[in-house]
Amino acid sequence: MSRYYLSRDTFLCESKSHAVFLDLRRDRYLALSPQDSLELQSLLAKEPTYKVSNHASTGGPTRHTHDYAELAHLLENEGLVVRDPSLGKSSEEQSLDEPTETLWNAEERWPRLYWGHFLSLLAARVRAVALLRILPLQAVVRRVRARSLHGRTQVELQDVDDFRVLIKVFNLLEPMFVSGTNSCLKRSLTLIEFLSIYGLFPKWVFGVQVEPFSAHCWVQQGPAVLNDSLQHIKTFTPIMVV
Repeated sequence: MSRYYLSRDTFLCESKSHAVFLDLRRDRYLALSPQDSLELQSLLAKEPTYKVSNHASTGGPTRHTHDYAELAHLLENEGLVVRDPSLGKSSEEQSLDEPTETLWNAEERWPRLYWGHFLSLLAARVRAVALLRILPLQAVVRRVRARSLHGRTQVELQDVDDFRVLIKVFNLLEPMFVSGTNSCLKRSLTLIEFLSIYGLFPKWVFGVQVEPFSAHCWVQQGPAVLNDSLQHIKTFTPIMVV
């Protein structure tokens, strides 16, 4: 029996008994049926970090095969798994704290605003929009990951308190830049670019849900969600942490 590895730009999680793939290279998602999700456990070279229950669920963008060989052929053809370990990776657990608080729209006194805040947010917004228009998501993610890893080695690990004032500033000014076509992707990247100007590098979290299928992203530092409510993000299962 051949064993397979996730391709390098593929990410995997489980949501309501469905194994869900994020194909970052093609910027798309694929969910397996609960039955195929069970087969996936024996397909991968390393036991996946998720656990799939035996009960079936309905709905979601699922693929059904119910056959080991057919499932392997499907996933390999889709570029989600590879046989050569040098071209792939094992299924890895994402490093992310359980969210327990949110700084989004916190009911606290607003800070004093300076022109530098406005100019920083303007620069962050322009950069985020340009990156998403010019580059594929794969390249944007790699850029953010490389800069964040480098940045975290240059400064001490920040406490959530270091983010509070800037998040208040962002919450106050960001509506000035919101358009009818605004998206969680654009808003999260804008916040990431804004905080990076001040030497702060939080995590960019991508999550999914099924029944019905939906994808979402948000920004998080430790257990604190920076740009969304706890009630909302807890309906999503993290699939990629940048």
